[in-house]
Amino acid sequence: MDGLDRIIGKITAQGAEEAEKKAQAAAQKREKIAAAAEAEAERLVDEIVREAEKKAQNVVSRAEVGGQNAAATAVLAAKNAKIDEVIARALAELKALPDAEYFEVLKALAVKYASNGSGVVRLSEKDLARLPESFAAELNAALGEGKSLVIGGEGVDIDGGLILEYGKILWNCSFDSLAAEFAEDIRDNARKALFP
Repeated sequence: MDGLDRIIGKITAQGAEEAEKKAQAAAQKREKIAAAAEAEAERLVDEIVREAEKKAQNVVSRAEVGGQNAAATAVLAAKNAKIDEVIARALAELKALPDAEYFEVLKALAVKYASNGSGVVRLSEKDLARLPESFAAELNAALGEGKSLVIGGEGVDIDGGLILEYGKILWNCSFDSLAAEFAEDIRDNARKALFP
C-alpha cells in the first residue's frame, strides 16, 4: 500500500503544480490584457488631451475663471469617453477568449477574491452551459487552505465573470463590475491631474 500511496501522492502533487501553473498563466494573461488596455487608454487620452488643449487654449484666452473650469470639464469628459471606449474594447476581447483561456481567467478571479470558508461560485447561464467538467476540482486545488468553492446550479444575470457567494455576502467579480471599478480609478486620477 505504501507504493500506491506514493503514486497517489505524486499524482496529486503533479496535479496541484499543473493547476498552479495554469492559474499563474491566466493571471499573467489577464494582467497583459489589463496593461494593454491601460496603455491604449493612455495613448488615446494623450491624443484627446492634445486636441482638447488646443481648443481649450482658444476658449481660455477669451474666458474668465469660469470659462477655464468649463474647458477643464470638457477635457475630462473627452478623457472619460475615450477611457470608456478602450475599456469596452478590452471587455469584448476578454469575453471572446477561447473557453480554455476564459475559464483560466475565471479561476484566477475566484482564487484572488475567495474568502476563507465554503462559498458558491455563481456564473451566467452561458458560462454554466460551457463549463469544463474539471473546473470545480481545478479551482479548489488552486485555492488556499481553509477555502472551498462549489459551482452554483442556477445562472445569474451577468455577462462574463463570476459572483462569489458566502451566505449573505456577495463578491461581484463580473467583468462589467470590475471594469467599472477600473475605469473609475482612471477617472479619479484624471480629475486629480486637472483639478489639483
